[in-house]
Amino acid sequence: MKAKVKIVLLCVFYITNNLKAQDLNIKKDSLDTKTFYLDEITLIESQIPIKRRESGRSIIKIDSTDLKKFRGRNISELLSTKAGIITLGNASITGQNLRYAIRGSNNNQVLILIDGVRISDPSRIDNDFDINFLNINQIESIEILKGASSSLYGSSASAGVINITTKKSNKSESLSIDLFTGTENDTKRKLDDLTYFSSNLGFTKDLSFLKLGFNLSTLNTNGMSAISNGLEIDNFSKYNFNLNLSSKDGPIEWYVILNKSQIKNGYDNSFPIEDANFIGLSFLESLSSRFKYQYSNGEISLTVGYQNTSREYRDNYPLTFESINKSAEIINKFKISDKIYSVQGILFQNSGYDGVPNISQVGLYSNIVYLSGKNLNFSLGGRINNHHTYGNFFTYSLNPSYNIDFKELENIKIFATLNSAFIAPSLYQLYDPYSGNRDLQPEESISKEIGIEMANQKKNLSIVFFERGENPKIIYEYDFSTFTGGYTNSPSDLIFRGVEIDYSNKILKKTDFNFNYTFNELKRGTLQRLPKHSFNESITYNLKKNKQLSFIYRYRGKREALGGAEVLNSYGLMDLRYSFTKKKINFNFWINNIFNKEYVEILNYSSKGRNLRFGVSYEF
Repeated sequence: MKAKVKIVLLCVFYITNNLKAQDLNIKKDSLDTKTFYLDEITLIESQIPIKRRESGRSIIKIDSTDLKKFRGRNISELLSTKAGIITLGNASITGQNLRYAIRGSNNNQVLILIDGVRISDPSRIDNDFDINFLNINQIESIEILKGASSSLYGSSASAGVINITTKKSNKSESLSIDLFTGTENDTKRKLDDLTYFSSNLGFTKDLSFLKLGFNLSTLNTNGMSAISNGLEIDNFSKYNFNLNLSSKDGPIEWYVILNKSQIKNGYDNSFPIEDANFIGLSFLESLSSRFKYQYSNGEISLTVGYQNTSREYRDNYPLTFESINKSAEIINKFKISDKIYSVQGILFQNSGYDGVPNISQVGLYSNIVYLSGKNLNFSLGGRINNHHTYGNFFTYSLNPSYNIDFKELENIKIFATLNSAFIAPSLYQLYDPYSGNRDLQPEESISKEIGIEMANQKKNLSIVFFERGENPKIIYEYDFSTFTGGYTNSPSDLIFRGVEIDYSNKILKKTDFNFNYTFNELKRGTLQRLPKHSFNESITYNLKKNKQLSFIYRYRGKREALGGAEVLNSYGLMDLRYSFTKKKINFNFWINNIFNKEYVEILNYSSKGRNLRFGVSYEF
C-alpha cells in the first residue's frame, strides 16, 4: 500500500507540472477572480498595508475562502498544511496539548495575536496560548509571519507571529448556521457510531448607531482514548461565545470584542501510562478593543486587551491555576512621503498567576518602510524593551527586497532578513516549586533568511533558506535515573536551519495544485518530536455547478521521541474532501486518513484513524 500511494502521488505531481503549453492557454478574464498573488495585501510585517511583492519577509496568508474549505476540521489541522509549520498533537485526541512549531520552535517562541491583541496564559509552562480554545468558524483570516519579529512585536516573537482576525459585521443583517457530525476514532475502532458533533450559529446586524455580531459554537467528541493502549473513552467538550460591537459612522473607528470559552476534556495517567478517569477544565474570558483615528497623513490607534484564564486538573495530584494577562498598545502610522512610511508604538504589558509575582514590561519601537514603487523596497526597525526583572533589551530588524518585472503580472522577488529577538523566562519556568529556576537568563536569538519568489497569474514558487541562532536557550533537563528535572540555560549556542519550498499552480482553469516541502534541522543536535523532512500536497478540482473535490496528503519524516528513547517511523496521511452548494446551502463531506494508516504522532498516545465528517452550512 505504501508503494502504491507514493507512486500515485509522484504521477500526479508529474502530470500537473508537465501539461502542454496549449493546455494552459487560458484567457485572463476566465481566471479565478482571487487577487494576483504578489498584489495580495499583507499587514503583519510592518503594520503598514503593503503588497506581497513589496515585502521582505516570509508570510503566509489564509483568507476566508481557505478557512471555509476547512469547515469540520480545526485550526491546528489547517496550520499544519503550511510550509515550515508543524502542529504537534493535531493528529491525536481532540484536547491534546498542542505545539505549534515554526521552523523548529517551541510555543514560547511564537506570539499569538487575536484582533491585534497579544494573548497568552501566564500560568502555562511556555506562557503561550492554548489554541484548542479557537473555533475555525469564528475566524475571518490568519496571517503568519515567520522569523524573529521582536523589534515590532516584543517578547515571544522569536520564531514567528500568528495574527488571527475574527469575524465582524460586514453586512446589514446576516445569519449563518454550521452543523457537522461524524466520527473521531483511532485506527482500531470501527466506524459504527457517531462520535463527533459540532455546531456554530452566527448573527450580524447594523443598528442605528453601531454594528452588532455574535457567534455561539459547540464541539463534542467521544470516540478515542487519550493513550494508545487505553480501553476507556476520554470525552471532550467545548463551548465558545463571541460578541463584537463596532463603529458604524464617525471620526473614530472602534470595536469591542468579548469572548467566553470553556473546555472539559478527559485524560489519562502519564506516569505510568495507563487508563484513568481524569478531568481537565479550562475557562477563558477575554476582552479586546481598538480605537483608531485617521488624520491627514496617518492614523493613531489604541488597542487594549484583557484575558482571564483558569485551569483545573482533577487527577491524583489536583492542581488549579488562574492567570491574568493585560496589555495596552498605542500605535502611530505616518506617511512621510509617497515612498516612505513610519510606525511608532509603545506597548505596556502586565501578567501573572496566583501564588507568584506579576511581571510587567514596556516596549518602545519604531519602524521605517521604504516602497520605491519599482524595484527596491526595505523596512528597518528597532525596539527598546524594559523588563522589570531583566532590564533593557534592544532588538532590530532589516528586511530588504528587490523586484524584477518581466512583463505584466509576471514577477520575481528576491528578499533577505536579519532580525533579532529575545524571550524572558515564563513565570512557571522561574517559580514552579519542582522545576523552576530563578537564575534563568532570557533567551536571545538572531534570525537570518534569504529567499526568492516567482509568480505569474497561474503559478507561484518560493524558496527560502533560513537560520536561527539561540543563546542562551532555555531548556528542560530531566534525569531518568532520579526522575527529577528542571529548567536551565543551554551551555552552548543552538542553531536551527533549513529550507522551505512552496509551489502552487492553476491547471486547466479548474484544477488547483499546491505543494510545500520543509527541511529543518538542529545543528549539532536532534529536533525532538519534530521531523527533519515534511511535505504537504493538495489537489482541488473545481467541478461544475459549485462542486469541489480535494485530495490532501501530509508526510512527516522520522522523529526522535521525547527524551530520545525511540525513533518514530515516518508516515503519510491522505484526506478527501467533497463539497457542493445548492440554494445557499453548502454541503461538506470529509474522509480523513482514507487508508486507515497506523502511525505514531506522539509516543504512547493515540493517533486518529480513518474518520468521516459530514456538514451543512447555511448563510443568508
